[in-house]
Amino acid sequence: MFERRLDVASVVSAKSVLLLGPRQTGKSTLMRHHFPDALPLDLLDARTLTHLAADPTELAQRVAAAATVVGQQLAYANVASDAAVPARTVKDYFEIQL
Repeated sequence: MFERRLDVASVVSAKSVLLLGPRQTGKSTLMRHHFPDALPLDLLDARTLTHLAADPTELAQRVAAAATVVGQQLAYANVASDAAVPARTVKDYFEIQL
C-alpha cells in the first residue's frame, strides 16, 4: 500500500466532494480509511443498484439518516424521479460532513 499525503480533512471542508481517478487506484480505500463510519453506497454493485432503483424512497431515507455518505457511480440514480422527496439528484444527497 502506498502512503497517501493528502490532508483529507482540509479537502473535505465543502459539503460535497467529487473524487475522480482511474479504476483500481485506491479511491474507495482512501474514503473507507478516512470515513470508517460512513454509509457506503456502491451503485456499481448490481444488487444494490436494482434494490435502490426499485424503491428510491429507501435511498432518500438511508441517506437522510446517515451523517456521512460515501458513494460510487452516483450518475446512475436519480432519487427525485420516483420518490416523494425534493427535486434534487442523488449528488445533492451525497454530502461528506466532518
